Formats: sequence, C-alpha cells, structure tokens
Amino acid sequence: MPRTPQQRIGTRWNGRIAIDMAARVMVLVLLWLPITEFETAALPFGAVAVTLGTVAGWYVRPPNGNLVSPVGAVRFLGTLIGGIARTSADVARRAILPRDRMAAPAFITYRLREPSRSVALGLSYTLTLMPGTAGAVIKADELDVHVLDQRTGGKELDAMEASVGRAVGAQSPDRT
Repeated sequence: MPRTPQQRIGTRWNGRIAIDMAARVMVLVLLWLPITEFETAALPFGAVAVTLGTVAGWYVRPPNGNLVSPVGAVRFLGTLIGGIARTSADVARRAILPRDRMAAPAFITYRLREPSRSVALGLSYTLTLMPGTAGAVIKADELDVHVLDQRTGGKELDAMEASVGRAVGAQSPDRT
C-alpha cells in the first residue's frame, strides 16, 4: 500500500505544514484566476486543477515546515539581479578586451553546505541564469557547474547558496 506524503517525509502534521499547504493553494489560485480571465465557468475545473497541483506539489517538494521567507526572497532577488549584472559585465569585458579572454572553460565541483533538495534545485536553477555558467548538475551533495573560466571561485557560489537557503527558509551551516 502506498505511503502518504506525511508518512513518506516522516513528519507529523503541524501548523507550519498547514500554512505551507494553504500558501501553495493560494499561489495556484492566484495563478489560475488570471489565466482563465476570472471566468466563473472555469472555477469547477480550477478547483480540480488547484487540488491536483497542490497534491502533486506535495509529492515533488513535501512540506517540511520551512516556509519561504519574504525577507530572504527579497534579498535573494537582489543578490540574483546583482549577480546577473556583475557577471554580464564580466563576460562583456572579456569579449571586448583581448587580454581578458576566458582562461579555460571547465566543470567545477561545488560541495553543497545545505542538505535541502530545495536549496540544491534553487541554486542549480539560479546558476543557469547567471552569465558565465552554462548549467549545473546535481549529484547527491555536490553540484557540477560548467563555468566559462575555471578561475571562478567558490565564494560566489557560497554566497548564492546562502541567499537561496535564506529565501526558502533553510538554515545553512557555516562552511569550514
């Protein structure tokens, strides 16, 4: 007999999980209404779609009591925009100035500090948006990141991981 998501994640039902589920429903409703142009005839189908989306979301990312932090999300957005601007300028500078060409593209392995799958996925998705990286592959507690310059340090990745962790409400241990 299949286990329920609650049994699968090994957690007991509590108020934070209820808030997480309510937030998921609210987000899906807020996305559904504009898509259907607020048509009342679409509400029954929307109720089914929102319910299925919420249940599917529960299986994809089980509620763990960590809520998205609004302050962390805003800080993450600032970090993301700043990182994109900084790396875009770096890539443009390297393309224009011959002495600053890319040293050597490479895959670097970055060891994740935060064991949360949400943080790993968020960091992977974020890195694909950053100029100078061509993608990231998640392997257990590591990311293989393709960079255009192998001199790229881990400090930028540390900062981005910490920012993603704050946005999703995870507690990242200090890197030692």
